Amino acid sequence: MRKNEPVSHLMTRDPVTLHLGQKPSEMQSIFAANRFHHLPVVDGARLIGMLSAADAVRYFTDAWGTDNRQLAAAIDNGFNLEEIMVRSPVTLSEDASIRDAVHLLAAGEYHALPVTDGDGNLMGIVTSTDLIRYLGDQLA
Repeated sequence: MRKNEPVSHLMTRDPVTLHLGQKPSEMQSIFAANRFHHLPVVDGARLIGMLSAADAVRYFTDAWGTDNRQLAAAIDNGFNLEEIMVRSPVTLSEDASIRDAVHLLAAGEYHALPVTDGDGNLMGIVTSTDLIRYLGDQLA
């Protein structure tokens, strides 16, 4: 295993993102339609936050209950993405090592790390699933 290999070799490039102006219910639709659980929030190309499906569900159901239609309407009328997202998320640079990603993800606070360039622009995302796949490929 090449633990000093850059994370750019395993990150997901051009990940699905949310933009600040989008409605929070759009986040819910994206999570429902896909098999991932984390969404970077961008302003243009610049990363400004992260959202996890678990945090969003917890946030909204605590506030509004579980009826889907009422929940979507309440979310869109009462919240915006800036209120929900994690501001200034922990990130990796494209030349960070896989070892760096492993140490951050193994600490258990995160399950996804955005990868940014020197200007804070989102370049990709590395998840714990990416690392498990990478490990599986190394063991094959």
